[in-house]
Amino acid sequence: YTHFTSPIRRYADVVVHRMLAAALDIRAGAVEDHEAAIAKWQLYECEDADRQASRCNERKEAAKMAQEASERLYLCLLLNAGKEGDPRVARVGEGGVN
Repeated sequence: YTHFTSPIRRYADVVVHRMLAAALDIRAGAVEDHEAAIAKWQLYECEDADRQASRCNERKEAAKMAQEASERLYLCLLLNAGKEGDPRVARVGEGGVN
């Protein structure tokens, strides 16, 4: 998974930007070989890059799940707080119910 935002904001984007820069250097002949591009752009070897990509995807999914759980908890607390008292519909309009 990747998306292009400011490279400072997401580690996975930093890695992708470096990989693209290395590929462009290789194509342009700015480096002698793949090993030189890896060293210049401080890239991981393929196996390490695969592990890092998997870890980034796991952490993103965990963050998404945590956000969803937080939203559900907030909704439950909000709905539970609404049970107190004697709720009544005061007004029905185009924008909804008050």
